[in-house]
Amino acid sequence: MKRSIICILTLFILTFFLGSCGTGSHDVSGTNLKKENSNKTTEELNEEKQTSDIEKKASKETILADIKSVLKKEAPANYSLIEYKPIYFTGQKLPEVYVLYRPETASEGESTINIVRVFKYDMGEGKWKSIYNQSLENRMQLSVGKAMSLTHDERQQVIVGVHEGSGAYFSYLLLGSKDGKKISALLDSFNNEDGTYFQGNYKIIKDKYLVFYESDRVANVYQWRESSLEKVDPSIVPELSSSVMFSDKGSNDDIDEIVVNYRINENQQIEANVQPQETIFGKVGQKISLVREGANTSDVSTRILYSPQNDPYSIDSETGEILAADIITVTIIPNGYDWDKAFEIYINAQDDTVVVPQLNDAMESETDVETDTYTDVDIVDDNENDYNSNIVGDADCPDFATQSEAQEFFEAAGPGDPHDLDRDGDGMACDAN
Repeated sequence: MKRSIICILTLFILTFFLGSCGTGSHDVSGTNLKKENSNKTTEELNEEKQTSDIEKKASKETILADIKSVLKKEAPANYSLIEYKPIYFTGQKLPEVYVLYRPETASEGESTINIVRVFKYDMGEGKWKSIYNQSLENRMQLSVGKAMSLTHDERQQVIVGVHEGSGAYFSYLLLGSKDGKKISALLDSFNNEDGTYFQGNYKIIKDKYLVFYESDRVANVYQWRESSLEKVDPSIVPELSSSVMFSDKGSNDDIDEIVVNYRINENQQIEANVQPQETIFGKVGQKISLVREGANTSDVSTRILYSPQNDPYSIDSETGEILAADIITVTIIPNGYDWDKAFEIYINAQDDTVVVPQLNDAMESETDVETDTYTDVDIVDDNENDYNSNIVGDADCPDFATQSEAQEFFEAAGPGDPHDLDRDGDGMACDAN
């Protein structure tokens, strides 16, 4: 009996001792592991993170590597892939891809069908799928802009738009995602004429405000609020406030810009810090900047024309940069077509090797008109054909004195009727439109 009790006690003590030793051994190895991790330098930890990031990037690049060939295969029958662009519409690690298709036989200047799609990669099935599809008929070739993030998170939005007609009317889709899952047209001016803008353009202010312009006038301002875009009053945006003070044009010899400040008065006439028909001397490389006062407080838009006297490529009509020595007529037209109130000035652009050219008779004969009494500008003179042939940018049938002049300009402009002078498509410009 005593021997049995002793054996039981011995076994109990032995089991307890061995268990304690095992636990101690485990704690020591765990402590050593933690100690080993704590001894890693910051540089080593950064290297491990970079390796992980590289692996993720490689995976994304692998998936996107053959995207172009995939999109070509996904094109509808007899359609061509025109453009594509990865966009983080839903804010996921792998971007979606915006795509534009047009008929194979269509030219860039032809009005035809545009198919806009967005593709997303399905990780489960391992392939790209179309998750957005919109067909736009009778449209010139669309183009996609830069990605923006009005939502201030990982999501991106993009504008797909086109300028059409003699008024360069801007129509567009704003593609994005409200919930980070589904992609939709957040704004669609193709199906809403109120959102189509004469000589339209847009810009983003502080990654917060989406501003649309009609020529030099603020048309609409949008801001992301909660789950959608909402219109806001332009007056709440400091960058759109009227802050331009009229000042003398001064010397333009040592500056990069020729600045013309102007405004439209209550009679819809243009007043400026220069006289109508005044000649301003400039240099090649300078930029002509037309700055409008009170652009967001008036419903009157204007149209700007640059008309070089000698070389149609002496001015970049998009940026206003002077590219070659020339005399450039700058015309500001209220309401786009109100020629009776058009305002003209002349930029005499020179370079170091050019002698100042003589002004033509039309420029010398009307330089005494005062700004506050200026009402009429007759743009038709003995050099009318040269004037019309040198129009840079927009042109309309009222710009020509006769149909023959319009026809000559129409044929010189090349195929596609970029100025929309032959709306009935019979090959005759301004004959019935």
